[in-house]
Formats: sequence, C-alpha cells, structure tokens
Amino acid sequence: MPKLHLYLPAGYALDVGSGAPTIYSRLAVAFTQAGYSVITRADSDAARHTAILDPGHAIFTMVEPPNKRALCLRRAYQYPFWRLENTNERWRFDVALARFDPRDIDPVPARTFASSWRRKLARATATQEGFIYLPLQGRLTEQRSFQFQSPLAMIETALAQDPHRKLIASLHPKEIYSIAEHQALHRLASRHPRLTIAETSAGLLEACDYVVTQNSSVAFTGYLFGKQPVLFAGADFHHIAASVPRIGIDNAFRQAQEPLRDVDRYLYWFWQNQSINAGRDDVTDQILARAARHGWPLPKPQQITPR
Repeated sequence: MPKLHLYLPAGYALDVGSGAPTIYSRLAVAFTQAGYSVITRADSDAARHTAILDPGHAIFTMVEPPNKRALCLRRAYQYPFWRLENTNERWRFDVALARFDPRDIDPVPARTFASSWRRKLARATATQEGFIYLPLQGRLTEQRSFQFQSPLAMIETALAQDPHRKLIASLHPKEIYSIAEHQALHRLASRHPRLTIAETSAGLLEACDYVVTQNSSVAFTGYLFGKQPVLFAGADFHHIAASVPRIGIDNAFRQAQEPLRDVDRYLYWFWQNQSINAGRDDVTDQILARAARHGWPLPKPQQITPR
C-alpha cells in the first residue's frame, strides 16, 4: 500500500473520522479511497528534509515540493478553490500554461457564477476616480527571476507611461520591509508628487482606474470589480490581463486604457474548470485527477480524467 504524508501547516489538526469539511480532510478521504495509507504530519523545515528521503508521496502547502514525489497545495485565491501542483511557482502552474479561449465557455452559467461571487466579494460599487493603484509585494529594490522589473522600477515605469494620473501604492501587510526599502520608496515618492504611499489599502481597489502590480492577488480580486491589471511578473491569472512579460510595456499600458474583456467567462474557467472546487460533490475525483496528472499511482481503479 503506498503512503501519503500529508503535511499540515501550523495550527492545523486533522481528524479524518470527524468529517470536518476542510481541504485536508478531503485530501485524506480521497487518497484513502484510492488505496493510500494517509499519515498526517506537522509541516516544518525538518519535515521537508525528511520527505526527501522518505519513499512515500507527500503534499505540502505553499512551499516548493522537495522532490518529484511531492506536490504543493495552494489556494486559488479564494475558498473553496485549490490547486495541486508540482511547483509552488504560480507562473509555472498548469493553469498559467493553459490557453484560455472565451469561446469555449458558455456565457450563461459563467454570468451566473461571476455574479454570485461579486455579491460575496465585491459588494462595493466600482468607480474610476482618476488614479492607478499599485499593491506592492516584497523585495522592493530587487528584480527577481520571474519579474520584468523590480517593484521600484515598476513604479517609475508606471509614472512615465501614464504621465497624468495619480499613483497610490500600498505595502503588503504581511511583508517585513527593511529600513533601506522604506527609505528608497519614500525617496521615490518625494521625487514624484503624483505618487502617494497609502497607510491602508481600504477602498483603493474599487476606486482606481486600473491596477499595476507584479502578480499580487489583489489584481485577481480586481477582476470582480472589472479592473484591468498591468502585470510586471509571471502569474497564473495573466490570460486576460495586460501582461508586460507577454506583450511589452507600451502595449500593456495601452491595454490598461481599455475595458476588461471576457471576465465572467474567465472567472468561470479559472475557478470551475481549472481548479479543485472543494465544495463540489465530485471533489474526490478532482483531487485524484490532479494526482493522476502528476503521475501518482492510483492502486484502486478510478474513473477520472486528468484536469
């Protein structure tokens, strides 16, 4: 019997027998039904080192899998949608590499689906109040391998490309920024009066004209408000965005002036067709389809189609 080591983040416990409806209990049930012996463990650096040598399979949450027998579980920006991938790099996810064709999506269920999620997540009225919103992430002065420019260079590019609008940037609440990063950001703001560093992000997304970011999840939420994002890094939700790595700076900022297209069909495709929906009755089949996609053995025959 193959083994699955299910590594739980800090603060999580799993009682499979309780039937608690979490993604971890759903994973445990799915792989148990497929013939695996499921063993839960607390995630840690030491646990990942052990997993390299362990002959079984493993699932971690939001960390790079340590070997080819391990997968990464990551929320697809909103419960109950999840991804099960062989990498933690979102720009290399299967959905990032997939082709989105709006003609493949029925507009009627897509409209119903998107409207339902807007009622839950985007209740505020969307406006355009004449500014660009820049939700910043980490390492403000560095250009990482998946980025077209560093975050600070991105801000300067946005200032140059859109010479009239104000820019409002917000820092990520969970990032720890160095003194040097704060100083560099505020020096930039002092040189450019159109740039403001906001103390809070409240209300900025629904009121901006468009979003400029590396690949912040805020830009994905912006789809619900009809906000066009200009992305300066690889992302898994780039398909309808103005992606600088894909189409270049000039074309991306030109696209930012246009209405966002096919967003309802895209949300349906991204969440319903390309994610694991843990709230659906067929979640076990969805999970095992992802395992099959990554070459995991399924000892018990399963009627599944890799997603």
